[in-house]
Amino acid sequence: MAFEDTIMYREDTSTNAFNVASNVRFGAVDSCAPGGSAMFVTRGGMSVASGFALHGSAAVAAGPIDFAAQAGDLEGAVVISGDELRGTANSRFGTCDQDLGLGVYAYHMVD
Repeated sequence: MAFEDTIMYREDTSTNAFNVASNVRFGAVDSCAPGGSAMFVTRGGMSVASGFALHGSAAVAAGPIDFAAQAGDLEGAVVISGDELRGTANSRFGTCDQDLGLGVYAYHMVD
């Protein structure tokens, strides 16, 4: 299953406001070209099963975000949690090959 050109917002404050099934892709596999992105935003948390892919897209949660094993490709991903961000083994994070106007490529873990 894939979500492209999509914005989803939930006011649900539960820990699993978004419970993402295995092998789901947010965003088009297009090396972060304009368009094709997906944004999932919730006041709660997000639980993501194995095989998740995030391309030029965003997952934003006020609560915790949990990634299961083998979160495949997280390229040009924005992942923000107001609580905890947890992931298990065999996941790959990467940047886009283009300048998105930020001037830097960075990974931030903020407490």
